[in-house]
Amino acid sequence: MRGLNAGSFALLLGAGCGGGDADSGPADPGPGTLAISFAMEPDWMTAMDEEAVGTFHGAVFLADEVGPLGPEEGAQSLAAVDVAVDLRPAGGPTDVLHVTGELDENDVAILGFLDTDANADPEDASPDEGDPVTLPGDNTFSVVGGFETPVEVFFGLLNP
Repeated sequence: MRGLNAGSFALLLGAGCGGGDADSGPADPGPGTLAISFAMEPDWMTAMDEEAVGTFHGAVFLADEVGPLGPEEGAQSLAAVDVAVDLRPAGGPTDVLHVTGELDENDVAILGFLDTDANADPEDASPDEGDPVTLPGDNTFSVVGGFETPVEVFFGLLNP
């Protein structure tokens, strides 16, 4: 079997490596969306005083603007997520309950809580004792440009 000489190799490289405009690169796929479902550890459900049903009040943040305890100072919400959630009887996962608007391709965190007693102020919602809350480490996702990406928001703690 004969090997390729340097001239043949150069011709193959030239023929197979683009041959087009060097600045064209791949097309930008544009923004993507997240199709959100919800789930919760069934053991947390048995520890709750109320049923795991209510309104999820949350937001999407850039993942690099979120620390272990939540959004860092100055972090800006990319999108609000306010949707009715029912995790009965076994903690989910639910069907897709919300699709975000278009988001730039990036890693994001979805943070929020389930208002199980319907008493959160919609203008300044915050969890009560015992409301299921999301944890940043459990809820970081990649937005894929040009696609609707299914994600599952997980309630990992009951608010102390």
